[in-house]
Amino acid sequence: MKYLKFALILILVLGIGQAWAIDNHVIFETTNESDGNLGGKSGADGICMTEAESLGLNGEFISYLDYTTEKALDYLNLDMIYETPAGEINFREDSIDAPFRAFNGEYWYGEGCNDFSTNAVDVDGRYYINDGTSLASNTDDCSNTHKLLCATLKACGNGLIEDGEVCDDDDIITETACDYGTQECTLCNADC
Repeated sequence: MKYLKFALILILVLGIGQAWAIDNHVIFETTNESDGNLGGKSGADGICMTEAESLGLNGEFISYLDYTTEKALDYLNLDMIYETPAGEINFREDSIDAPFRAFNGEYWYGEGCNDFSTNAVDVDGRYYINDGTSLASNTDDCSNTHKLLCATLKACGNGLIEDGEVCDDDDIITETACDYGTQECTLCNADC
């Protein structure tokens, strides 16, 4: 029985690791729910980075949230396919709410909660709810809790080859001793 439990745990751990053994753009949901005071953009992105690291994901991740002056889509590479545990999302062919269709639950998303810096009862924030059959947008007071969706940030040095890059080695040091595209040249294009 002891060995059976160990084998089951090992299968679960390896199965989770294999599900994310990809070098691609990824969208995932946070494990825990948070109230509307996420610490603003930097706090919400920090939650995503912490969870990404715990999943063994490479690159930099942002929260899929809109703020008064910034929109999540501005930071995503809309020409790339995004992986989720349920399959692929193509923002160009699907829609901007496609990530919320890939997960069942309730997720903060829109402008609100004073740019996600308050959990006041008298302030509202927007969220999506997916019950597995339909997707709806709603508002909730900022003291309530919902999960976040986190997505790979479009950036040079995120470990993913994107528009204009021939390679990307997960850092922002531009190597100039070789031509880009050769094996020794391990970052992005020269203007990175």
